[in-house]
Amino acid sequence: STQSTWGEIVKQPPPLTIHLPQYTVPWVGPEQDLGQMFSVDFLPAQDPVWLDPVFQDIVALPAKPELLEAPKIEGDGITQLGTLVHSDFKWACDTAEKGQSVTVSTNNMMATTNCNDCYAQSSVFGDVAMESGVWYWKAKLLNLVGSKQVCFGVARKPFDHNNPKPYKMMWGWSSNGCALPSYETRNAEAKMHSGEEVWIKFDAERGRIEAYWPATGMSGNIDIGTKAQGKQMFPVFVLGRRGNTVEIEPVQHWTIDE
Repeated sequence: STQSTWGEIVKQPPPLTIHLPQYTVPWVGPEQDLGQMFSVDFLPAQDPVWLDPVFQDIVALPAKPELLEAPKIEGDGITQLGTLVHSDFKWACDTAEKGQSVTVSTNNMMATTNCNDCYAQSSVFGDVAMESGVWYWKAKLLNLVGSKQVCFGVARKPFDHNNPKPYKMMWGWSSNGCALPSYETRNAEAKMHSGEEVWIKFDAERGRIEAYWPATGMSGNIDIGTKAQGKQMFPVFVLGRRGNTVEIEPVQHWTIDE
């Protein structure tokens, strides 16, 4: 019968094979049986085709479907020193975690205070919990005035914004070169002036905070240890006196020029 003849042709096509690299050719053939309509699909011209002796049409063999590979999940990056860097390193000032005297810019990357020479209600947190990985950011101190210092580093929550000495609840440094929370050791090379930057690095796995002062080439570190390891630590700034301003720049990493 015609149907059985077609089946044999499909199972054992003639040995004639031709290639038409400059054309796109149709694949003509029945979907199920000869009593139904023929279907036509266009296939790439580089596929092998053969001449159907019954219908005298060019018939292309269907291409094998390609299996799609599952997308690879990218891990966190690695710095030049081989330390783990959090893939989402960007953050900003947290408008919900700041003192009443602090004003944050529209892009949340700058904070200033209007307090009258006091530390209470002059602190502002970053809006990221640094619980794992290594974090880098830069801070530029602007409009330093008066005797009150700008303090920078990390702290945990909850945080008492009414505390008159909020630097006792954080780890880091002050703009006059004191290490925190002790506020006792002062280093002249870590003393900052208006317009200068400090670069900060926090290693959550080791519980260690480091800082580099480009103006003098000074660097320092504080081992917080288990008080920070596995804890949610946040960037924090204490602005102190009216007009003291800080501008932050989270970065993927920074390196010190040799």
